[in-house]
Amino acid sequence: MRIENRYFMVKNLSSGEVGQSATLDGDTYTFVKKVDNDSIVLPIGDTVSELTINEAQAIQHVEIFNNGHKGDLLLDCEKAFCLEISDAFIKSQESLTIAQGDALFTELESSSHALSRGLVNISWSRFNGTDDAIVTPSMKAFINAMYETFFSKYPRDLS
Repeated sequence: MRIENRYFMVKNLSSGEVGQSATLDGDTYTFVKKVDNDSIVLPIGDTVSELTINEAQAIQHVEIFNNGHKGDLLLDCEKAFCLEISDAFIKSQESLTIAQGDALFTELESSSHALSRGLVNISWSRFNGTDDAIVTPSMKAFINAMYETFFSKYPRDLS
């Protein structure tokens, strides 16, 4: 039987595991490492995000776990995520007319520019300030789910 580690980021852990913890805006985030023996009990908390080995290695580069400094491994993860969001923006224009696509492109321009510079937080903020008549609520829900998944893995101050 092969035993592998599994990694989780848990917001407000309630199941008793021990891990590296940090507090942000009144919530406690805990990085939990578990040994997978095919009968693993998952941690419990407000949100539980399973991490790949690469994502787990980047946790030590998250500001709340790194004395307020963002490290290179986190930057690499943020750059890759920015490409995922950019691809989602591109796909959202596929079925639009040129005029509709141009309107959407213009509305997303500020958020897209932040993405091109690897600025996840600013892109998220600008995206959520877009006009609902152009960036539909369903598109916002889809894109924001992507952001929320990322933020649950790499907690940060979004104020």
